[in-house]
Amino acid sequence: MMKFNPLMGLPYKGLRLFPGEKNAFYLAGRNPKTGNYEVYLFQAGKEETAIKKLFVTRKNISAVAGDGKTTYVAAGNSVQRVLSGETKPKNVFIHPRESITGLEFSSGSGLFFTTGSSVGFAGKKKNFEFMRSPNCRIRLRNERLYILLGNSYGMLQIEGIGKFRDL
Repeated sequence: MMKFNPLMGLPYKGLRLFPGEKNAFYLAGRNPKTGNYEVYLFQAGKEETAIKKLFVTRKNISAVAGDGKTTYVAAGNSVQRVLSGETKPKNVFIHPRESITGLEFSSGSGLFFTTGSSVGFAGKKKNFEFMRSPNCRIRLRNERLYILLGNSYGMLQIEGIGKFRDL
């Protein structure tokens, strides 16, 4: 029988896990003491492992993505960017009709999002939806965007998404 030892304690119960790029991942949840929603960056190093609080809001956090230095947080219909070392987040994108349900980020490709009815891209110059389909989930891996179609359970793979980056 194998013994499992916890790597470290978490700030509180009920945190959700969000994958990031470059071996970063995020934890997000509602702090039961304050009622605020918080985002933490999990950093596993050779010497030590740490959880760093990055973001606090009164709105329910629906998605988090990033690479450990740049973090994107979706709450309601807006996405904010938190840069490492900065204390004030910057509003990056506000969807005109729907709440953001998912985020994926790659430094090589940019920021992709989902809503209840679409998949889109939030670029430096413009934001747009490029696919209409309800309840999709997305993942970025090796500069490919994978889209799980929510109602049909089909899977799409889009290659060459690095071309979105400069839009």
